[in-house]
Amino acid sequence: MDEGVDPQNMCRQLYGSMGILQRLSEEATEDLVILFQDWLDAVQRECEQIRREEPGLSTIELSRRLGISETAIEFLLERIEQG
Repeated sequence: MDEGVDPQNMCRQLYGSMGILQRLSEEATEDLVILFQDWLDAVQRECEQIRREEPGLSTIELSRRLGISETAIEFLLERIEQG
């Protein structure tokens, strides 16, 4: 692990995030899930288009252009690769 990373803090954050995801999954309606999926598909298409036009673009720049986190960009790129 990188120096300066507190494993206990990381675990607490992960546990908190899992709790949020659990609550969201219980509260999300089918319409909300479909809306999110539509949004995700649209962002993925936009990401694919940008990468076709500028294949060497960094994940940081993709993140800035699409207005989502670099982690989300990495998720999208993995999703694109898996086809």
